[in-house]
Amino acid sequence: MIELQVILSNTYALADSKSKLKVQLTADATAEESAASVPLNLVLLVDRSTSMTGEALNNVKEAASSIVDELSAEDRLSIVAFGSDVDVLVESQPLSDKQSTKKQIDRLRARGATNVHEALIKGLEQVEKGQAQGVLSRIIFLSDGEATEGETDDELILALAKKAREIGVAISTLGVGEDYDEVLLSDIAQVSGGNHYFINGPEKIKEVYSLELKRLRAVIAQNVNLDISLVEGAKLAQLNLRYPYEQTVEGAKVSLDEAVAGALQKCLLDMEIEPRQIGEYQLGEVKLSFDDIISGERRELRGQIMVKFVTEGKKIREGINREVLREWEELNALQELKTMIEMVRDKAMDAKTVVMEIDTKAQMLIKRDSLDLAKTFAEVGKTIAEEGEVSVELVKRTIVACQDKQQGGDGRTLVE
Repeated sequence: MIELQVILSNTYALADSKSKLKVQLTADATAEESAASVPLNLVLLVDRSTSMTGEALNNVKEAASSIVDELSAEDRLSIVAFGSDVDVLVESQPLSDKQSTKKQIDRLRARGATNVHEALIKGLEQVEKGQAQGVLSRIIFLSDGEATEGETDDELILALAKKAREIGVAISTLGVGEDYDEVLLSDIAQVSGGNHYFINGPEKIKEVYSLELKRLRAVIAQNVNLDISLVEGAKLAQLNLRYPYEQTVEGAKVSLDEAVAGALQKCLLDMEIEPRQIGEYQLGEVKLSFDDIISGERRELRGQIMVKFVTEGKKIREGINREVLREWEELNALQELKTMIEMVRDKAMDAKTVVMEIDTKAQMLIKRDSLDLAKTFAEVGKTIAEEGEVSVELVKRTIVACQDKQQGGDGRTLVE
């Protein structure tokens, strides 16, 4: 069902000095799997604030109705609408009467501001009503704006996303248009273990709802955890911030997302090790545990962190795994990008300075052939430049450099 792999940035370490290694742990569910035939416990959280008036809300209604059509009588559904106030349009219940549910969806009317905090509280109350063994729960949260009503502190809102994860419920977020709070919605999805979608036009809402439902049907395992235990003389210096984790006496415990058939999850660690006598040693053990979605059984897989201590520099050079090093650099780069976006949002740094830093990082990524990520940096830089009313020429040239190199060129349009 799922395979565990432990891959090191180098299989060798020096016997006479301290070393640093990157460790890549993968939970691989890419082997052929049938869709999980388990009932769904679904909550739709729908923004019906004034800004959703017209085409956007009409498309939400159509998309929600299409979800009702795709669900079976064994599935549970609740619909919660929020503006300044929050209303439960459909209480969590099996879909025995689809027409009645559709009538409630058609009652949606746009009004008020955007009370994200209260909406999540109501959503959690509804999803908990339908939780049971052998049932897959999910909250799908759609909004086109920022939290402007009720509790608006991001940390308190994210505390609800953390609670959702703790009770086994992922929240997938859908941001509509250009004005929604991308940082908050993506953080809600990441903290809870769900997916985040950007919908550039209301006509795409139905398509994304359908895509999320298809992904739900492909979930094969929940409560996926990595437990890392290291021996004396080895310690974790840093973990990437893609997944929630807590440090333990021996190492760390990492909470991965649900395992989806056809998907691969990666967790990277930075490990410091003390010198040892020449020879091969097991420096740690990794345990991957998860709940099989169909059988409900808790399963475990184990892997070892094995390192050969040598004195020859040649061996060290031979053992380098550049792909693991590249993965580490890209994950760190994405975290840096997120931090810079937050600094602009919080006005801790001006747009011009951030754009220049983002572009410098993008240029470095181009030189390392991380072209897709470089393009992401450049596009984000362009957006920040336009919103901050500063020059976009620098990032435009970087985007061209990405395209040139992707087409086999040498990126000479790159600003050196």
